[in-house]
Amino acid sequence: MKFLEFIIFIIVAAVSIRFVIWFYNRTELLIRIYSLKSECNAKITLLSFPYRPMWLAPKGGDIKVEILDTVYFIRIYSGGGAAASVHFANEEYSAVFTRLAGAKKSPKGTGSSSLAMSAGINLSARVIHLAPLQIPEGDSTLQGKKVVRVLILNPAPGVLSYVTEEKTSIKIAFTGDEMHGMLVFTSSTFTAYADRMKREEERQRAEGENMDYADFSYFNE
Repeated sequence: MKFLEFIIFIIVAAVSIRFVIWFYNRTELLIRIYSLKSECNAKITLLSFPYRPMWLAPKGGDIKVEILDTVYFIRIYSGGGAAASVHFANEEYSAVFTRLAGAKKSPKGTGSSSLAMSAGINLSARVIHLAPLQIPEGDSTLQGKKVVRVLILNPAPGVLSYVTEEKTSIKIAFTGDEMHGMLVFTSSTFTAYADRMKREEERQRAEGENMDYADFSYFNE
């Protein structure tokens, strides 16, 4: 009887620790996203409850981020952490594999922003069905704006692979890559990307204003 109680205790402890880690990662994601309000003067809109189970993902995404003339529609995907691998067959169907060995960074990537293939044994698989990430129709705030669909891995898996649109091969995705019409990021790499794109947009605006106010009087001489 004591042995059975010990096994139950181990199971409960493991599940509790996993939940705490997941909750911490999700909270850290929200903190990073909301940091864009002060750093980039972004407008943040929660489209769903951020701590919901992944299978309850809404069609319109989880978070809407507006920065200058760019609007990001973000879907949060629980990738299982470094000891897991994720494979997307298409935008709707994916699978999370629990691996025996942790993932290693690929030399092709750039430090912690890489999601890379590594040796390991898959112990279990969980198939995930998500409705395609759709942009809401009739949203007046999107007029004249650039709309970007984003998939944020939280927590990020050690391996992210996907079947190409042509269905002829399987590729490994790295943060910043486009996969099935969505840009793939972790929480930290997305905020860095959004900040960089904001600066680039400001630079383009400044160059446009300089052209508008340039002196072209010599053309009339």
